[in-house]
Amino acid sequence: MLKKEKNIFEILMISSFIFYSLLLVIFSKDGLPNNLWTQSIFPFLADKPLSEDGFYMLTVAKNIASGNGIVYNFNIPTSGIQPLMTFVYAGIFWITNLFSSSEYFVLRIVLLFSAFLQIIFYFLLKKTLNLFNISSDSRTLVLCSIVLFNFGLFNTFLNGLETSLYLVMIVIFINSLVSVIDKKMSNVYLGIVIGLTVLARVDFILIISAFMLVLLFLKKINLRSLIKVGSIAFIISLPWFIYIYQITDSIIPSSGTAQSSVPQSLSSVIYRINVMFFSILDHSVPWIFASNILLSNLATLVVAIFSTIYIIKKRIYEVLKFDKNEILFYYLFSIIPAIIVYVIFFHSTYFYYRYTVPVVPVFLITVTLIISIIISYPLKTIKSIKN
Repeated sequence: MLKKEKNIFEILMISSFIFYSLLLVIFSKDGLPNNLWTQSIFPFLADKPLSEDGFYMLTVAKNIASGNGIVYNFNIPTSGIQPLMTFVYAGIFWITNLFSSSEYFVLRIVLLFSAFLQIIFYFLLKKTLNLFNISSDSRTLVLCSIVLFNFGLFNTFLNGLETSLYLVMIVIFINSLVSVIDKKMSNVYLGIVIGLTVLARVDFILIISAFMLVLLFLKKINLRSLIKVGSIAFIISLPWFIYIYQITDSIIPSSGTAQSSVPQSLSSVIYRINVMFFSILDHSVPWIFASNILLSNLATLVVAIFSTIYIIKKRIYEVLKFDKNEILFYYLFSIIPAIIVYVIFFHSTYFYYRYTVPVVPVFLITVTLIISIIISYPLKTIKSIKN
């Protein structure tokens, strides 16, 4: 496929995504539905895609924009938010209030901004994909379709929570780390990115701590650089933890303590592991919803196994030619401690899908590589026949 043709298809897919997002933003209805069946193809802004927890964060953001501080209803101080996105939302509230007093207008801008973040996420992930030495004409288009025509991911970005900005910051972090290794970027910049990613979601501390220890153990980063990067990240995130301690006498946000409990029985442990497994697996299914649909998940698992076998037998030397792309493997490995912590200490299993979004960048790239490799052979065969 010619580069010009690929660019045209990419532009068409991005334009289609923007068009769909604009339809949702413009034609979604104000308020809540009056009954279960609304007979409307467009949702109500107070119902979906913005989630209940998303409205919690947006309420705090509105209060910040109004000059009331980090408080929920009745001016009650709260630490049960993720600070970076909350303050971004507060900025949106402040700016839009200059033009309109309608809260539903603000919600439309929030949805539009979140859709924009998903496009940014695609372009950042496209840069990450270049870490792999795969000569496939289709990989950019596959990635574009997996990222932008993925309703699970679309919901993750437009739910009114921190997950959209969190995913963007994670990919920025991965790309920044590669640039630091290539000496194209300073450790100071990497420290700033890590600090902001922690503020995007506080429990990123678990992932980045394990990740840096792995890099230190493998001598991919020296102790001096680690201390420098860690110190900068610590300074950036410290004010938020000071605030948490001031209002709770603990450095753990109230949302963490509210959802924490150790399982009391083996059946509870098995249940949490089962939900966690399918939550993680759900992130690997780009074009369908797999949650709680056993057949879809098993089919996905079978396809993944056969695809993996195919890669191992045919193209392992291309896919896993470790260079800078090994960073993704170390990153994915570093998520495991966080997953264990979630299973042991957090009983709110319906949040596991949200907790495990850090696997999304690696999973999307993996699925892209698998599909690109599989379809590359028929395309090459057709080209050879034409020639």
